[in-house]
Amino acid sequence: TGGLVGFQNSGSITNSSASGSVTGTEHTGGLVGYQQSGSITQSYATGNVEGTNYVGGIVGANGGTLSNSYSTGNVKGNEQVGGAVGSNYSTIQNSYSTGEVTSEGTKVGGFVGENYIYSTSKSISNCYTTSDKDFYGVNTKGTIKDCHGANDQTGVTGHEPEWFQDGNNLQEVLGDKFDCSVIPPDLVDNPRPVPPPPPEPTGITFQIGANSGADN
Repeated sequence: TGGLVGFQNSGSITNSSASGSVTGTEHTGGLVGYQQSGSITQSYATGNVEGTNYVGGIVGANGGTLSNSYSTGNVKGNEQVGGAVGSNYSTIQNSYSTGEVTSEGTKVGGFVGENYIYSTSKSISNCYTTSDKDFYGVNTKGTIKDCHGANDQTGVTGHEPEWFQDGNNLQEVLGDKFDCSVIPPDLVDNPRPVPPPPPEPTGITFQIGANSGADN
């Protein structure tokens, strides 16, 4: 069950979003319930998510690529529960989650509940969560690096909550890898990267009402 797609086996989801609350059982995500393969990029989910196992703010279970994406909704479930991803088997980069995570399970994390990456060429990198839970619940297999959360873990630097309120800190985490244009204006109060400055004037001027060249 997903706010946008329940099951993705291939293809890509780009510049997409979901805002409604999502309720399901297994494989429940704010954007996608289960991404078996394919990719998700420049996308986000803002609704609350509730399920049983494999529950995440963006994706319930991820077997594809997830990048430049985020979630802000609260997440609740039993096992394999994460603020962004419930259970991960592939690459995640330049993404974050800001919602609360509620579960009595053991495979529960502020960003990812369980990380189980089969390939050494894949990893979770340059990601953060503002949740008060550990970044990940269980790192069964796989690499996590250059990430940020509430507490120090392998591959994760822990910070006080105030650290996440400084947009400059978050900009350093994601840097130019994250396109801030994905962030809608109504999320200005959420911990997020600093939007890039407007482009410099090009010197090109336009005459309002000028003939476009088409015959009338």
